[in-house]
Amino acid sequence: MNKEIRQAVVKRACGGCENCHTYVGESGELHHAIGGNGKRTQHEKVETCFYLCSECHDAHDNNKYILEKFKLMAQINLMNNYLENTEIEEVRRDLGGRLYG
Repeated sequence: MNKEIRQAVVKRACGGCENCHTYVGESGELHHAIGGNGKRTQHEKVETCFYLCSECHDAHDNNKYILEKFKLMAQINLMNNYLENTEIEEVRRDLGGRLYG
């Protein structure tokens, strides 16, 4: 885990879970929206990581809605950052090869 990315994600979340909005301070966990087969590290960016409480982070394994929600949020984050100077294929690449939603 890249420490700078973690710090930026925690700062963006203001210490709150980005799913249920419960304040967790420094005890939150980082969720990687893009994972599997080495993709987690390859696609680890501020835009594709989210700060979650332990309950929401544990729940995402059994809740497809939460998984898809954060993949879509990652896509929106990347598209907002790339708005004028990036092709959609760059967003697709940063999301592990596919678009959501």
